Amino acid sequence: MWSAMIGGGTYEAAIPNPAMASALSGRPADCPSSYTPRLNVSVPQALQDALCPWLKDAEKALGERVS
Repeated sequence: MWSAMIGGGTYEAAIPNPAMASALSGRPADCPSSYTPRLNVSVPQALQDALCPWLKDAEKALGERVS
């Protein structure tokens, strides 16, 4: 069933099969794509700034490392 990983916790294991992964995602059974619609909700910039004030600096640093 679910194998225990390094930490031994239930939620650290891989999902056993694609059908189970789809069922746990909350997507309709006939959904052809593997995205979760709730991830498409736009987050207002003011809320992003309030919750993640470090994000712009982290994105800038990542861009500098990648380039």
